[in-house]
Amino acid sequence: MNREAHNVNTPTHPHDGTDVQLLQRHPQLTDKALIDWINGLEVVDDHLRVRRKEKSLLSRVFDLATGVTECRQQHIDQNLHAGLSAAFSGLQDLQHHVARSDLAVEIITEKLTETRAGVMRMNVKFTKQFDAVWQQMDAIVANYGPRLTSLELRTARLERLDLVDAHIEFVLSKWSAGHYQLFSPLERLFMACNELQWGDFGDFQRQLSRQAMPDPRCERMLETVCNKLTAQMRRDCGDSDLPRPMADWLEVQQHRALPENHALIGCLAADYPNAAICPLPAVLADRSGSALQSLVLPRSAGPAKLVQHMLAETVLTKESLC
Repeated sequence: MNREAHNVNTPTHPHDGTDVQLLQRHPQLTDKALIDWINGLEVVDDHLRVRRKEKSLLSRVFDLATGVTECRQQHIDQNLHAGLSAAFSGLQDLQHHVARSDLAVEIITEKLTETRAGVMRMNVKFTKQFDAVWQQMDAIVANYGPRLTSLELRTARLERLDLVDAHIEFVLSKWSAGHYQLFSPLERLFMACNELQWGDFGDFQRQLSRQAMPDPRCERMLETVCNKLTAQMRRDCGDSDLPRPMADWLEVQQHRALPENHALIGCLAADYPNAAICPLPAVLADRSGSALQSLVLPRSAGPAKLVQHMLAETVLTKESLC
């Protein structure tokens, strides 16, 4: 309870602006008012205790004659009135503060209600915007998803083609640089075709061959490689397209013939054991007369025909890769 300072004899109104300012400036007045109220109650208790004592008739008559009884009653009434006034003022002040608190609670409730309504509106608006953005994202994915997938596949295919082209150029550059000079023309062609089949070129050809529909890129790439190998074979033969016996293609100059070269060629040619399907590798693996007399082996061939047969016969199968 907020207690205000009151004079015992002349209590003031609790909502007097002057008293409020005094209480704000001098908060000790509240304590003084409380102490005066308690002192007044003690005075009333003393007067009532005196009145309760048994007195003789002569004493009571003397008190009435001298006015002591009336004075005592007046003190009791004044203190009771001062206490009741202070209590009433305190209750009024408490009621005033309760009313202000109720008003503040009401205002806060209204603000919270407005805030809740605003949050709900924002939530609805955000949900609509989120749904709209999500629908746009779905539309973008539906429209551009296949395109992006196609672009990714195309990019991967172009990168793979770059690797294949780089591999082909690397093998042909080795041949043109003279890395195969210690071998016969047929052995050079076999070395180049075998290296191509074991690298990116062969991997790409096998990947395309597994597709259900034939891919024209495979044919174009084979034709490109065939043309480049044919051109290199022509240069090794002095730019001649004339057919030669198979023994001439296997001939190695005497000062370049090395046993280890024949062993290397035999090891690589062993990947193609079927002489009926791969007669050229079979001749390189077994240089006996029987291999040269095979009915499936061409008796003579020019550079272009030899390249076509070698490319077809050096394709690696699953058995060769195991």
